[in-house]
Amino acid sequence: MNEKRQCLINTLRGERGELYFRKGGRRVRLASCSPKIEIWQEETSAPCIGGETLIRRLFFSVVICGDTILTRDVDEAFIRSVEGFDLNVELQRTDGNYKLVKITDLPLHEYDATANRWTFVTNAYQSANVKHLLEEFT
Repeated sequence: MNEKRQCLINTLRGERGELYFRKGGRRVRLASCSPKIEIWQEETSAPCIGGETLIRRLFFSVVICGDTILTRDVDEAFIRSVEGFDLNVELQRTDGNYKLVKITDLPLHEYDATANRWTFVTNAYQSANVKHLLEEFT
């Protein structure tokens, strides 16, 4: 049986976030925000010779909502035209100091225009970023 389970490991609250979009070789600020970074672990059981095996994967999602201040109108045509999204955000380290974290190539998972809520979910190749977030900020 191929069963999938997701567990929220930690939530990091960012300050002074800046969301950028990339289009035509340019990087343009799209919004000022206070993003929330959720670190997840996904477990999948898969059939294997002699039984089942457990596959674990770390990923993070970035959720932007609430006090977001957009620099332009956003509609379906705009989202389709964007080549990528980047985020600069200040996160508080375990020693109390803040560090500017830059996350590039965020894949947009969902945009809810009514709630002004953006959700980005990382791809597998960004798992090194997840481990870094866990080590430095939790």
